[in-house]
Amino acid sequence: PCCDTSTPAKPLHLAKKWAERVLEEFFLQGDRERRMGLPISPQCDRETTSMAKSQAAFIRFIVLPSFQALGLLFPDVGARCLPVIESNLRHWESVQVEEGVQVT
Repeated sequence: PCCDTSTPAKPLHLAKKWAERVLEEFFLQGDRERRMGLPISPQCDRETTSMAKSQAAFIRFIVLPSFQALGLLFPDVGARCLPVIESNLRHWESVQVEEGVQVT
């Protein structure tokens, strides 16, 4: 959804709140899958998913390339959003380092 890909383009304090909400939704799905004896979907296991790793990968592989392409068509969007996205990516990568999670 558009709202999910735009969240990392928001200031960090807002992006973090939305990331927490999205992951909680994922975790509720994983909890239900666990109770039903089903395999737990990727990013849905609250016991093994790192929010920092999840957010960094999402930004690096989905959000950043999308906004880079969008910035080619709409330079103002790129000028406004890309610095925020890159800053948020650096934040999540630094949290990964603090957590001892390998930065991918």
